[in-house]
Amino acid sequence: MRLPLTFPPNLVPYGTYCTDCFTGNTLTINGSRNVVVGQEWIIRYPAVGGFSTYNFLLPYDIKNNQTILKVVGDADVTNATINIGIWGGNSFINLTSGEAVKLIDADNLVGTGKPGTFTASQGSTLKYDFTIYQDADILWAKLGGFSTGGTGGTGSTSGSVSVVEGTKTLSEGFLSGLVSTNLGGEISTGAAFQAIQAGGTGGVQSFGSVDAVHVRANTGSHVDVDGYSLVVGASYGLGLGESSKLTLGGFFEYGNHDYDTYNSFPGASLKGKGNSTYTGGGLMAGTKFTQDGGGFAHVELALRAGHIKTDFRSTQLQDLTGVNASYDSSSTYYGVVLGGGKTFAFTQYSELDVYGKLFYTRQNGDTVNLSTGEEIKFSAVSSKRARAGARYSHTLDNARRWTLYGGLAYEHEFDSKAKAKINGQHKIDSPDMKGGTGILEAGVRLKPKADGPFSLNLSVQGFSGKHQGVAGGIQAKLAF
Repeated sequence: MRLPLTFPPNLVPYGTYCTDCFTGNTLTINGSRNVVVGQEWIIRYPAVGGFSTYNFLLPYDIKNNQTILKVVGDADVTNATINIGIWGGNSFINLTSGEAVKLIDADNLVGTGKPGTFTASQGSTLKYDFTIYQDADILWAKLGGFSTGGTGGTGSTSGSVSVVEGTKTLSEGFLSGLVSTNLGGEISTGAAFQAIQAGGTGGVQSFGSVDAVHVRANTGSHVDVDGYSLVVGASYGLGLGESSKLTLGGFFEYGNHDYDTYNSFPGASLKGKGNSTYTGGGLMAGTKFTQDGGGFAHVELALRAGHIKTDFRSTQLQDLTGVNASYDSSSTYYGVVLGGGKTFAFTQYSELDVYGKLFYTRQNGDTVNLSTGEEIKFSAVSSKRARAGARYSHTLDNARRWTLYGGLAYEHEFDSKAKAKINGQHKIDSPDMKGGTGILEAGVRLKPKADGPFSLNLSVQGFSGKHQGVAGGIQAKLAF
């Protein structure tokens, strides 16, 4: 039989002569490591005392009236604090409301401890209400009552178990992956669509873009994302007659973003952080129809797919033993972007492009095990967005080497709710990015030589609304 008692460095054993044998001494009893003897998940000890805190880790499959600590002598709990945790994070406790277990069954129980109703934690995300009381020489813990609250972020209840406040931060960590891939899709398809609109026929052009971003996604609380994305690709233009062309191509995309999650609820707040990286690629196609009198119409389509990895950690979401909650997630993503618009030429130097875009991105779900023992099942999450905008461009010289542009757009997110469950049953509050965002952009396109193959685009974007922040990037294009 093992005696899994956890003693801190300053522990003074019971019965030793000392000035203060009480303050700071903690006894942690891990019942899951005990041997079952009849009704006892049993540790036998001749005498126990001198502790200011007793931590009892109950096995999840403990039964009514079973014993955790059997003391064949004196057990002194005078003025001691009693804490309870549930060991075995991926299953619910085997007790029902009103049933009780014996924390200490002693030949002689000394003192009264600090009786009352206490919250017992299971892992870092679940909690139970226990009433601790003394009857003769037995210290009992009775399961019963409900913890109050709403859902996930504020505590959800079902039976005698409830969800710890702030667990929404776990889902926000998973949702940060979708934020990253959405940002990546903006950059990848933006560079691809520019290549379609600007390219000629009968040749290959390569393009690339590197963008940095700082964005806050409001989810009911919020997630701050900082990082970079890059894309490289190539396209080929085909003539479809005198006034139209078809462009086909492909691209590779990569992004790396750090994120911080923030949750607040009555009387407290909770933070998490992590990193999301995605790697993928896509195909693109588009047509351009030149019109008499200047200007043109355009239609573009891009398909994306790839893999995303996300890690999460929080020093504020812990189990009874102080283990921080963390997880690693891995899933696939795919998306479609459809765009189109019409460019109106006012003069040979200025034009206005009025456009619209539809975005769809889906990140598949994943099941992870928290470092604190629970199983979290994340459902697949989808983003559906529509954007309408206009961009004005003005060329500064006859050789068309310098062009300034600026634009406004409005985007609406229709659906991006991230759903999750703990141990397959208890729902976590779902963060959601549904809502509108205004976008302001400005930039300059530079072509060092009027008839040269190389061009450069410097751009900056500002976001306000459901998404807030700024992004800036450099896009380069080389035609052969």
